[in-house]
Amino acid sequence: MDIIELIEPNNQYAEQIWDFRQEILDFDADNDDRFAGCLSLDTASSAEEWIRICQLRKDESTCRETGVEVPSHMFLAVRKSDDRIVGVIDLRHHINHPILGSWGGHCGYSIRPSERGKGYAAEMLRLDILKAREMGIEKMLVTCSENNPASEKTILHNGGVLEKTIEVDGETLKRYWISTFKKMRRFKQQLSEAECYEVLKSTKRGVLSLIGEMGYPYGIPMNHWFCEEDGHIYFHGAKEGHKIEAITSCDKASYCVYDEGFRKEGEWALNIKSVVLRGHIRFVKDEEKARMIGTELVRKFTDDEAYLEHELTHALPRAQCLEFIPVHMSGKLVNES
Repeated sequence: MDIIELIEPNNQYAEQIWDFRQEILDFDADNDDRFAGCLSLDTASSAEEWIRICQLRKDESTCRETGVEVPSHMFLAVRKSDDRIVGVIDLRHHINHPILGSWGGHCGYSIRPSERGKGYAAEMLRLDILKAREMGIEKMLVTCSENNPASEKTILHNGGVLEKTIEVDGETLKRYWISTFKKMRRFKQQLSEAECYEVLKSTKRGVLSLIGEMGYPYGIPMNHWFCEEDGHIYFHGAKEGHKIEAITSCDKASYCVYDEGFRKEGEWALNIKSVVLRGHIRFVKDEEKARMIGTELVRKFTDDEAYLEHELTHALPRAQCLEFIPVHMSGKLVNES
């Protein structure tokens, strides 16, 4: 596969855009989804009109003029060796919409019929993920039909994690989530999701990092409870102070934990499993939920029921419980030597 780049539609490619459109109309006449990711290209009266529509759709204030409620960027996948359009892919700025949030997802794409089977779809999606990261999109929803193994392969190639299948108009669709965070460089040391969860369950404390005063990182040691049911991390602490001010100012946070490690026979160096999570943190306001968090946190350290009741009665009302919602998790096994 030759190198491609994503370029926003412009008049320099007007003739090629129209040729691309005609090739799909001729080759995919019986495919109702033949213009996936090319919104309005099939109904536009000219390439120039479609380019103008693409420009309007980029902005929240003008996208509704084109009949859509969610702004998006459209990209031409252009082969660098001969400046030829090989595909089109879009990127929706968000999926806070009944259709997009259910089965539309963050993007759709179409490959030129004469350029299919060359690996361009996977590369287009990879480049689209990079664009999403630049926009601050932390994870992308990408869907495909259960009967479209090629599209599913493209998603899996880019790290898609199957959430569930849904039925839409009699068709079974698969919902995949793709993290836009950078992949771990030393992947051979990477822990599985199950191993990461085990570290989170077995450890009692870690370091919570926030964005503090004047933009400086602010890291503090915290006791935590990992809830297997929702995958969230829970803390408690004072109701006032730098931590509360930082969270109020910015809800983005990172949490790092590591286990006690082990030594292989005859070696001095520890082998340590560590997990780093990035996500959003918020205040827990529900009293019943706060009581549950307080209970679980105490029980990580003691089974003394009298002490538990004392803490729930006297300490918890003075504490602020926090909920950390991960959007990305990575773990690795590190040797200290």
